[in-house]
Amino acid sequence: MTPPRSSPSPRAFDPRHRHPPGINRRDLLRITGLSVAGAFAVPLLSTAEPARAEPLTGAPRGTRYQFASTRLRVPDRLSTLASAGAAGLWRVSAGSPPYPIRNPRVLVPGFFCTSAGSGETERLAPDHFDVAYALEVEGVRHRARFRGKQWTQRGGSGSSHRYDTPYDWGMWSDPIPVEIPANSQLFHCSMVRIGAGLRFPASARRSPLIGDRWRIGDPAALEPLLSGGEIVTAGSSPGVVYAPMFMVAESESADPVVLIVGDSRSYFDHDLSWANTEPRSPLAAVERGLDSIGGGRVATGHVGMSGSAPAHTMIGPGLTHRVRPLLELRRQYGHLPFSHILDQHGNNGLLDWPTLTSHVTTVKEFFPGVPYVKTTIPPRVRNSTDAYRTLAGQAPVAFDSYPNGARALFNNDVLANRDDLFDAVFHAGRYGMAGDDDFHRSRFPEFNDLSGVLTRDWDGVSSTCFLSFEPRYGDRLNFDAANRARGGHVGRVTPRGDEFEVSLEIGFASGGAHPAGASFACTPTGDGTHESPRMHMIEGAAYEDMKLAGLFGPITATARPPA
Repeated sequence: MTPPRSSPSPRAFDPRHRHPPGINRRDLLRITGLSVAGAFAVPLLSTAEPARAEPLTGAPRGTRYQFASTRLRVPDRLSTLASAGAAGLWRVSAGSPPYPIRNPRVLVPGFFCTSAGSGETERLAPDHFDVAYALEVEGVRHRARFRGKQWTQRGGSGSSHRYDTPYDWGMWSDPIPVEIPANSQLFHCSMVRIGAGLRFPASARRSPLIGDRWRIGDPAALEPLLSGGEIVTAGSSPGVVYAPMFMVAESESADPVVLIVGDSRSYFDHDLSWANTEPRSPLAAVERGLDSIGGGRVATGHVGMSGSAPAHTMIGPGLTHRVRPLLELRRQYGHLPFSHILDQHGNNGLLDWPTLTSHVTTVKEFFPGVPYVKTTIPPRVRNSTDAYRTLAGQAPVAFDSYPNGARALFNNDVLANRDDLFDAVFHAGRYGMAGDDDFHRSRFPEFNDLSGVLTRDWDGVSSTCFLSFEPRYGDRLNFDAANRARGGHVGRVTPRGDEFEVSLEIGFASGGAHPAGASFACTPTGDGTHESPRMHMIEGAAYEDMKLAGLFGPITATARPPA
């Protein structure tokens, strides 16, 4: 049974109630080239029916287990520890919902996913490894147990754990007896023991400024840190972490909770930069916008994967292991830990309607009766003559261009809710487009006032350079208009008289030294698909507006940090 669908009704928005994080309203409209009315009336791409904007409410709630942490993701690779007989300990920052929660449980995964475009999305983590975990709240670490034990062995086939799935989908911890205040900063402290040369599933990047840490060393020396003591970065660590895939907790809140299904543009790990100072560390526009206090903070979980396409959902194992922990919770408690599904897919594959229909049908088979919300998708521009510095220099291929490219037709079908496939649709893709006409819909916005030159020679090695203009945190600087790969993300900006000292995040590609007077500019993307962190901040406003439109129903919790 699918839930009853509401009748279509256009919805406008009052801009006085808007305050996107990291960018003010004037800048949003200036950057996207939209008028106030155009930005918030959510117009159509075609003459089909308007996007639905009525609340889609789930069943009434009493005490329920619901998603209760930002940032957590499905592992997307296998990794190793360099030292024989070593262990790894990772401390990962996150945020709790805008209401008190208690007795949290975490899911420690035993498989991983791949972004490969063929074959199974979900993959076997062939080696067994031991996992322990502690949740840090207000400076106190609470050790978890797994069926009464402090360690659980994960990885390998499902049958090795008496599961009926091909691979080990993981294990839920026992409830951790702790009460967590609303809007708390959390730290997920996970420890892995594994033999030399063996591999374990991992994901995400580190951000030391918000308390992320890693330590590699002797297992006996590291395990006491799960109970207390300072975790300092030490040892030879891979550039990834092992962390829970989900956290749920008990709550009486009747506010909506959202399961995000999507690809790399919703998975996005560049928000976890070395210069990040956001303690809740939400990832990508979708989670950023839903976790923002704009419109009310909404708790989320995420089963998306980089490279995912609607066609992959039909390949088994496709969603089998990602959704199995959620189905297990439903078996135990009689309910799912979320009230709505939000699907961001549409950047990979052929983008034809039958494939999307099959994908949605499969997701609904796992979660029948859950309101299903779909968004349109931002531009994709594979070619650029000037590294995406200008609109004119962006050259979308025919497949991606409006009005007749497959991407345009796909977006039109989504917004028209073809075949009444969804319970609601929203034109979130518009927030990443340069404007309303076909030319601008096919392109990313241009940051034409965020460009200038180097004011001093730069050796291309130092993470510090000096510019004649002021970029913003999360902007992507391009160093060479003839080469889009030469660039890096802005971590910090300090005014120095008539120039600006800019600290670049680790991982920039300079291409060599650049003399004073060399042209520099902020660009929305480095590859034509994946947005800069700044663009994710801009596009996050779309999901704030979804909340303000009442698309998920009433949001009543106070989404303000504790005093």
